[in-house]
Formats: sequence, C-alpha cells, structure tokens
Amino acid sequence: MQIFLGREKEIKLLSDVLSDVLNGESRVVHIKGAKGLGKTSLVKEFLKKVPDNVIRIHSSHVRPGYGVIREFVKKFSDRRRLLGRVLPMEAVHIYPDLSSYFVFPEYDARPVDEYFILYEFLDRLSDVSPVVLVLDNVELYSREDLELVRKLILSLEGKPIMFILVSTPEISFYRALAVDLEPLSLEDLMELHMPVEVVEKLYRVTGGIPTLVNQLLFSIRHLNLDPHRAFSPEILEEIYGKILDLLSDEEKEFLLKMALTDYVDVQSPIFRHLKSLGLVDEEGIRLHGLKEYILGTISEEERKSFYRREALSLLDEFRGKEVFDLEKLHRLVRYMELSGLDEKYPEEFSRYALKLGNHYRKLNKYSLAMEFYSRVKVEPYRREAARLRLLIAIKTGGHEDVDTLFREVADDPEAVEQYAKYLLFKRRFDEYRKLVKGKENPILRLYYLYYRQDYSTFKKEAMKALDEIEGPDKLNLINFLASVYLMEGERKKAMDYLRILRTEAEKHGDLVIVSKALYHMAVLAYEMEDYEAAMEYASKALDMARRSGYIYGQMYVHYFLGVFLQERGDYKKAGLHLEKALELAIVEKNDFIRISSTFRLSDDERKMAMVEDLLLNRSMYDHIFNRLALDIIIPFLARTDPARAKKLLSEIKPERDFMEKIYSAYRAFLNGRKLPKKIPRLLMAQIYELKDSTLPKALEIYKELGFALKVMEISRRLDLPSEFEREKVEVHTFGGLRIKDVAGREISGKDIGTYKAQQILLMLIKSIWDEKNLTTDDILAALWPEFDAQRALNNFHVNLTSLRRVLGKKAIVKDKYFYKLNLEVVDLDLLKFKENYERGMHYRNMGNPHKAYTYFERAIELAGDRFLKGIYDPLFDDFIMQVNSAVMDALEFIGQYELERANYDKARRIAREILDIDYFNEKGHELAIRTMMESGRKSAAIEYMKRVKKIFMEELGFEPEFQGIEKGGRV
Repeated sequence: MQIFLGREKEIKLLSDVLSDVLNGESRVVHIKGAKGLGKTSLVKEFLKKVPDNVIRIHSSHVRPGYGVIREFVKKFSDRRRLLGRVLPMEAVHIYPDLSSYFVFPEYDARPVDEYFILYEFLDRLSDVSPVVLVLDNVELYSREDLELVRKLILSLEGKPIMFILVSTPEISFYRALAVDLEPLSLEDLMELHMPVEVVEKLYRVTGGIPTLVNQLLFSIRHLNLDPHRAFSPEILEEIYGKILDLLSDEEKEFLLKMALTDYVDVQSPIFRHLKSLGLVDEEGIRLHGLKEYILGTISEEERKSFYRREALSLLDEFRGKEVFDLEKLHRLVRYMELSGLDEKYPEEFSRYALKLGNHYRKLNKYSLAMEFYSRVKVEPYRREAARLRLLIAIKTGGHEDVDTLFREVADDPEAVEQYAKYLLFKRRFDEYRKLVKGKENPILRLYYLYYRQDYSTFKKEAMKALDEIEGPDKLNLINFLASVYLMEGERKKAMDYLRILRTEAEKHGDLVIVSKALYHMAVLAYEMEDYEAAMEYASKALDMARRSGYIYGQMYVHYFLGVFLQERGDYKKAGLHLEKALELAIVEKNDFIRISSTFRLSDDERKMAMVEDLLLNRSMYDHIFNRLALDIIIPFLARTDPARAKKLLSEIKPERDFMEKIYSAYRAFLNGRKLPKKIPRLLMAQIYELKDSTLPKALEIYKELGFALKVMEISRRLDLPSEFEREKVEVHTFGGLRIKDVAGREISGKDIGTYKAQQILLMLIKSIWDEKNLTTDDILAALWPEFDAQRALNNFHVNLTSLRRVLGKKAIVKDKYFYKLNLEVVDLDLLKFKENYERGMHYRNMGNPHKAYTYFERAIELAGDRFLKGIYDPLFDDFIMQVNSAVMDALEFIGQYELERANYDKARRIAREILDIDYFNEKGHELAIRTMMESGRKSAAIEYMKRVKKIFMEELGFEPEFQGIEKGGRV
C-alpha cells in the first residue's frame, strides 16, 4: 500500500479550484515536477476527496482523445443510460460491445478527429455533471496533440470542467494554474511516526523524493530489513532481490512476462496478489527500478528464448484457425520478429502479417495496413500484399508511389484494371491505351468515355450496363451519371441518381460513399433553392463522414454548412462550422477550403488583402485558382471593384463544362447580353451583383431566398434599410472611436457627426466609466461655455439629433435631468473592459492570482489597441490617462504572472505592449529586463538597462530606479 505524505497545500489549492468548477466555471491546473515527485499520487489522493456527484476521469494514455473515452467507459460500463446520453456516435461505433471494456481495439485515428469527438463527449458530459479530467503523462503527447489539448480547453471555457494536466516541467500551458512539485520536506516525513534519527536518515538518503521514500519503506516493512542499513542506495539491488525471493516461481514468471511484454492480465489471481503487495498496477510493474532489475537478470539469449517460446505457443494456438484475437495476433507478429522466428517460419509470419494488414484495411486505417503489408516475405502472400498496397496507394493518392508498386504486380488482372482507372483519372490517356491495348473490358471503356468527356455515348452505355455491374464499379458509374446530368444542367435527374447512389452505398455498407452522395445532394438542393432539404442532407452527410472517419468529407460539409448559415444570417453557428473546416483544411493541406474559410471569417480589410495576395500569387494556386475566383474573388471584387471583376473574368479559362457554362453566363451579362434561360435564381442574383444598375434585381431575389447577409450588403450599397438588422449598435473606443450600426456598417471619424457630436458621445461614455450622472448643464458648461444658455441648448439639441441619427433613436435616453447611453441597444467595449478589469482587481486583492490573471487577460483581449487612439482633446486627457493606466495595471500583473511561471516569450510580449502605450513606464522596462535575466540573457539585460538609463536621462533628466534588479550598482 503506497503511503501519501505532505502535499496539504497542493490538495487545498486543488480543492479551491474544484469549488470554482462546482460553481459553473472551467479551470485548468498544470501539475509539474520531475519523475518520482509523486505527481500521479497527488492526483489520486485529490480524486478521493472529490464529491460523488462529480464525474472523475483519469487518463494516462499517450493520446488525449479516445483514451479519455476508454477510461470513462471502463468506469461507467454498468450505467448504460449515462453512456447513451454522452458517448458520441463515433465512440459507440468503435466500441459497440461496451461489456468487454477491459480490452479495447486500437484505433488509428487522426488527432484532429479525436479532438472533435472528445470535445463533443466532454460538452455533453459536463451538461450532466461537473467533470474532473486528469490527463497524465502529458509530456508524451506529440506537438500536434498538445495544440489540440490547448484548443480543447479554450473551446470548453465556461463549462464546469476541471482539467488537471500532469507532466514533467518542460511543458507549459496558457492560462493554467501551475503547481510545481518539490521533494517532500523533513517535516512531511515526520508524519511517519518513526524515530527521529531514522526519519532524518530516510530524508538524507532519498532527498525527500516520494517514490524512493515508498520503495525504502516497503523494504523496511515487508522484507524485515535493518532500517539503518536499508537507507543506502548501494543495497537497492539487494532489496529487489529480496522482493523476488518473497514470490513463488509462478509469480516470478508472471513478473518476468510483464517486464518483457508489458502485457497485464488484470483478471489473473497472481496479478491481484502482486497488486496487494504494491508491486504492480494496471499499467505494469509499479515499483520503480524493479522492471530494470528483472530485465538485467537475464541475458539477450534468454530474452530471445522467451519471445521464441511465446511465439511458438501462439503459433500452436492459431494453427488451423481463420478467426483471431487481434491483440494476440499483434503479439505473435512482434514476438516472431524479436526472436528471429520470422526467418525460420517465413510462411506463417507472412500469413499473419497479411491478416493484420487486411484487418486494418477494412477499418480504413491505411497507414497501419501498409506497415504490415510491407513485412510480408514469401509468395503467395507477398504478391497479395503488393496488390493490396497498390489498391491503397491508388485510393489514398499518397502512401507510396503508384507506378513503382504497379511494376511488382503488372501481370495481375485486377491490379491492371485498377491501375488503368488510375491512369484515366490522371488523364494519362496515352499510357492507358498502351496498357489495355487489345484487352479493354466494358467497365474500362465506360471509365474511358467519362474521363474523355464523351458524355452522350457514356450515358447510353452506362444505363445499359448498370444492371449487369455490381460492387464499387456500380457505385462509381452511378456517381458518374449524376455528375454528367449535373454538368448538363439537368438537376432533377442528377438528384435522382444521387439518391440511387446513396441507397446502393447503404446496401454495400460503404459509409464514405453515403457521405459523398448526401453532400452532393445537399449542394444540389441548395442550388435548387430547397434549403430545408439542403440542411437535412448536409447534417446527415456530416454524421456519416464522422462515423466513417472520412476527413475530407467532414471538411467540405463543415464549409458548406458555414457558407449556408452565414448567408442565412446565423453568424455564430456559421463561424463554428467555418473554423472547423479551416482546422481540417490545415491538417489536410487543402488550399481551397483553407483560403475560402479564412476569407469568410475575415473583415473587409483582411478580405481585400487576401484577394490582392491571391491575384499576386496566382501561379502558386494555379490548380484551384478558377474555383477560388468563382467562390470568393469575383463576388468580392464585384462589390468593391466591378471593372476589375470583369477583367478577371475575361482572363479565366475554366477546365470543366459546368464551370464553362457559369463563366459564360457571367461574361455574357457583363458584355451586355441577356442571361441564358433556365439559370438558377441563386446564380442569377450573384450575376446581377456585378453591376450597380442591376443591384435592385439581385436584392429582390436574395430577399425571396432569405439570404440575410446578401440582403444587408446590398441594402448598404443602395443606402436602404434592411429587415435583417442586428439587435445592438456597437461603440468601439479602443483603437479609436468607431461605431458599427445595426446594419453592420462601420462608421468612424467625421461620419459620426460634427466634432461636438463626438464630444457628447465621449462624455456619455466617460459618465459610464466614472459612474456619475451627466446633466444637460454639465454638457453645456463643457462644450459651449462662451454661449448664452438658449444658444448653447440649441446647439446641444442639433448635435444630439445628429448623434441619434447614427446610433439610433433609442440609443441615448433622458432620465429626468440626466442623459445616458441605453445599454440595452448599445454594446460598449469599454464597459466590458471595465467589468473584467474590476473583477481582476478584486481577485488580486483577495490573493487569488489565477482568477485575477483570467479576468485581466479577458480585459486586455477586449482592449486590443490604444484607448481613443487619434483623439487629442484636453477635455478627455484625464479620462484617456485613467483607462490606459488600468490597461497597464492589467498588463503589469499579467507580465509578472507569466514571468513567475517562466513563460518568457509571453512576458517579453507583455513588456512590449506596456512600452507601446508609454515608453517611459519604468515597470515595463523592469519587466523586460527581468525577462532577459531569468531566461539566461544577462549580458543583453545589462546592455538594455544602460540604453534605457541613457534615454531617460536625456529625455527626462533622471535615471529610472529598477528596484529589486540592481544591487550595489550591479545586476
């Protein structure tokens, strides 16, 4: 039984954080420390104190995604109702038999997939109960996994979840409360109630390292060692030997097997006995150093002999079988390689490696399948493996060179057919003709007709052949037919064939094809203006793409939903879908979705910069430039620079028939000709946008279609009110005075009204900051002191009317004698900043630095840029100084907080932000110097200090005092 000592301060801190979580907040704690300092023991002890109504999950897997769900299912396997409520469909699909929860199949998912599924799982789970999630061994995560964990934490902000991250000190986490573990103190060890001299020796030998303390205490209590002799590192090997002497031969053999294989049979009585002695747990041999000692007692030949025995035993078990236990099959292949039996029994080894490859190919885990196929040594298995590697390479378009793989199996008829289809897809027609010369079959002929774009012949022959063809070829031909009808403008027929494709794919159990069919049905329904059906098909397509692990499908459906919802005016949901599409596009290196998603998430200024970049680097994006032009560049330029849009259209030569028709429609319209008949209204509206004279027609169509974003854009261009108005007008003060009206139009400078109108607005804003009432007399005395009362009042009413015209009639209200901004219709960034800043100050004064940091961070994020930048008015100098002082207070706290946690890059950036506001701020320079010193750049710190002192003396006539840095004139 492991003894837990000390750590009262850490346990209290974790309990305080849990209290915040129980009040509905999300919190992150990062427990750091070197190996052996008891990080995991601290977590386990804390989890014992967590109330029963809180769900606890402790995951020590080297991947944050499915490992967490595994641990949850293991713990709550008897609560089917709870599992049904919170498990995402993907997890249920992967683990259908929840009763056998001790052995989960491996799942070769991409990290970004696991992140989305884990997000959905924790989102649902936190709605049921507060959650404490422990991610142990975080230092073993890949860089990509670490980024996704950070993203996960930010995405779940506001949910009652306590994240506890456990790692060695090298890793840091943004906004995490750091708990740096130190060795136990002598006072901690006094809790053992042992003689003082024994405790002192124990402390001297172990250095207070909890793991070593527990090892030696185990030795003393269970091996009857002399305590004075036990506290010598030199006798550790003797201790391990005595531990093994306590065990039976069977138990020693069990420990040896664990040391060699890391395989744990948790159901075994031997395991339970060893666990009661504190020697093992579910992860392996617990006692530090015992595994290394055991492995050190046997020679390399003995190890090989062990692997040989295990492999031979498994070979005997598997002979004559066709169905295998996947875990045992993995072990067999590994043991045969480690023992050299793969050379002695190459046929059996090849057979089982091929079996594993086939298993992973069926699960669409192509990288693992390719790995096992590449190990196959002898015929006929090697030939079969080479054929399957070719099929995977053709399907994925990536893993290996297709042409090289084909040369290995060039005489295999199926390989020839698949390679021929690959050549057609790549439009390598000359190579195709050489390959199939004199032996072209009917299926290949249909593929040839389609890729050669002989659509009329293809349709006739494909329709006749459909009843005679089965399998993947039938699905492909149905897909081709739908594509042909779509390119010919026969949308109803295209939709009919997509429905047939979906039905056939469901019969074959091919969820990827089902997802593709549903996605194209959604796009087609959108173009046919059946928006309810489009949404339904897209949602189903996303579900199927997730269940099948089809990343490209998920990416395109998220993008489609983002565009669709953005046009309908649901910006929040649209943003979520576009952000997911962008993340997947970055992982998949898909430029079209990456650029399009970023464009749709950006403001007009950034959109223009992106358009300029795309036009400048057109050759870089040559393969997708036409699609980008149609999707984002031309519609944007049509609004901002119609002449340039027209010029770009004249330069583009589209590659496919249906794109040619769309461009022809654009060009015809711009050249003064009528639009073709049977053109969809959505496309018609997009084309009408190209000319100012036809904007009213575009507006009318978009209104009928219910496209909120387009209605608002065109209404602004025509200076008309839009029915799709937002609830509040936004008043921005950071970065200069700017207003976003309810139509989304940004107004700044003179457009706000006269300078006096701007001054009235600033006085109203200042009254909110000062929490003072603003009377008519206050305004008149400040702005028109030289006028008589009536003239000043008249001027005030004129400017107030001008201001209300911009903000809205209800934005400024009068309550008896006082004027104020109506915060029910005005969204003021300064007020949000003030609320977060004051909360930060409250928690700082209460001695809660983590909460203070959180609120100060939010305040700085809201601030963004200089307060009332560009305004130089003596009337508001003090006001600007007060707000900037508050900004610097928050920045100084954040900088010090980051510095204490050794986040030097962040501390350096904060110092720069302080000095950007006020270069002569001593605390900003002090933070910069401390950051240099503590990050090991002492010479740079000295030079920087000299330079700052010189500038201060030249400009201000005195040198700054850097308290706590200088001592006796030296750093």
